[in-house]
Amino acid sequence: MKYFYSVADHTFVVELPYGCNILKEQLAQCYDGFRIEALEVSNVLFELSVEFGSTCLSLSSYDHVASVQPTDLRFEVWSNKCGDYVFEVSDETGFSRSLIYADCNFRKAQMVLSAEAVQPDVLLNNAIMLCYAFAGAYQQTLLVHASVPQIGRTAFLFQGLSGTGKSTHSQLWLKYIPQVELLNDDNPVVRIATDGSIQVWGTPWSGKTPCYRNVCCRLGGVMRLEQAPENNIQQLRPLEAFASLLASCSTMIWDKNSYAAICATVEKVVSQVPAYHLKCLPNHEAAELSHQYLCKKHHV
Repeated sequence: MKYFYSVADHTFVVELPYGCNILKEQLAQCYDGFRIEALEVSNVLFELSVEFGSTCLSLSSYDHVASVQPTDLRFEVWSNKCGDYVFEVSDETGFSRSLIYADCNFRKAQMVLSAEAVQPDVLLNNAIMLCYAFAGAYQQTLLVHASVPQIGRTAFLFQGLSGTGKSTHSQLWLKYIPQVELLNDDNPVVRIATDGSIQVWGTPWSGKTPCYRNVCCRLGGVMRLEQAPENNIQQLRPLEAFASLLASCSTMIWDKNSYAAICATVEKVVSQVPAYHLKCLPNHEAAELSHQYLCKKHHV
């Protein structure tokens, strides 16, 4: 069965085998708000088909290019001369749980799930995010690791390494700043609209916080957080802002084409949107300080 979704105005298709109800059951809360009626295949960002089968690899025409472990899942990455990819996803024991085959632009992808794989919903969710991030790279679209508070139709990216307090700072805004809502708490999408404006969107991917809002806002500012014994904020220079935002984007640095496209989009974003570095405590004063610079200073 085919499922059609629209995230940040990009449509994609996920095709599941008969009797597989992952998207209707385990992932329904995340994805239902983004589901749309069937469209012509030519209009989609990517298509991902899923099947159950053997995860034994035969890669005589592929070269190993990277090993990545963003979570407890490990990704072994291979590529061939045409730029097509194979991702082997293994757990902490080394058991191969799934394979993802993708063409060079991630427009067409196939996922093979091991019948013994636990948490197939997590594996499918990761595969969808992977395809979205790198198919979207060529459409001036960024999948970003950030927490996003929203005031009216303007939203802000709170960036930082895991554990630095992005979600905590968003919660402080929700508690102390009037009219604040949470747009997303882990993986929003930033894209350049057809009129050149910078948008930030809610997505089905919000980490541990169930915040799956199909909403678009203007991106009003970007702020990198760092824990510190006192509160201090500095506006970043253009090159610093570029490096800060790029560090929070999903990238494959070894893939020159997608990486160049992502860098070009980041450059356009930071040329229009103010960026800051906040060293802070998890307190009311830090929230007021960041709000003053992101909102009041720029008349949001």
